[in-house]
Amino acid sequence: MSARYYIAISLICSLLGYGSPTNPLKQSIPAGQDDRSAALSNKFTTDKETAKKQFENTRAFVMKTCDIVFRRKSDINALPFFHTILVFLYYVAQHPRAIALIEDDFPWKRLVDVLNEAYPALLSKPRMANETFPRPLRNEPLCPLPEDYALRGFAFSKGYFPADWFSNEKLEDAEKMFKPPSLGDKRRQRLHWLGHQICSLGTWIKWNTGSSRYTTAEEGERRRQVSSTESPGGGKYPHCAAPADLRSRVSGGQTGSPAPSSSLRQPGVPATTSQQAPMTKMSRSDFDETMIDRLNCQFCRR
Repeated sequence: MSARYYIAISLICSLLGYGSPTNPLKQSIPAGQDDRSAALSNKFTTDKETAKKQFENTRAFVMKTCDIVFRRKSDINALPFFHTILVFLYYVAQHPRAIALIEDDFPWKRLVDVLNEAYPALLSKPRMANETFPRPLRNEPLCPLPEDYALRGFAFSKGYFPADWFSNEKLEDAEKMFKPPSLGDKRRQRLHWLGHQICSLGTWIKWNTGSSRYTTAEEGERRRQVSSTESPGGGKYPHCAAPADLRSRVSGGQTGSPAPSSSLRQPGVPATTSQQAPMTKMSRSDFDETMIDRLNCQFCRR
């Protein structure tokens, strides 16, 4: 399982140009006061044009790799990879210039699928009260994940771990790499927490409290547009007949029922405010076919 987060770390390092000062992504992130990589990386500098081309090629490879691995959303062995990538994404999302370099290529839809797979699988209550880190309960000892030790020391993880996260000196080296089944739930807790933090930093993904699901920005906007547009009969179908009209026709239709839309009026009988078009009884098969047509309509698809 350790190979998963090692692969993720390798992808992140390649995306950052292995510390090259001319790497576009590295240049877009303010260097810390204790950043000692500049002195070392000056020996391996490349011109800006070459660095830009290298970054674009690397970005395409990294994003394609993430897209493929994210498809294994239900694979517990892929959780370390997901967690490591999200730690990096959370760091980059805090820097507008940096996230602008990858946001158009990042597989946000795949990430949403991963998060929506992880949240329902939680075995414990989501630890969202702490905005700085999903710490364990007070009576539980500090027990970092195996990938936490691998991420420790990287610039993109410095603000992620609490100051005392690695203070448990009682842990032996063998215990640090021990992989009990409970690690799966801890990693899902991290994914859910990181997902919420990324939601608060931009509009790439959103958390829907009502449905308890993550959505992409485009998907959420499309759903809002569909739900806010009312049909002539009062339903949530902007261009189709209202479901109430169809149900009324199946039951035989009653005097005073809402007027059907133009697509259901009899030819040659105009609909006016004083005289409504007569409603014909619709068989169950006709009703089913009409509903199927509506569901197949590209505007009603959800």
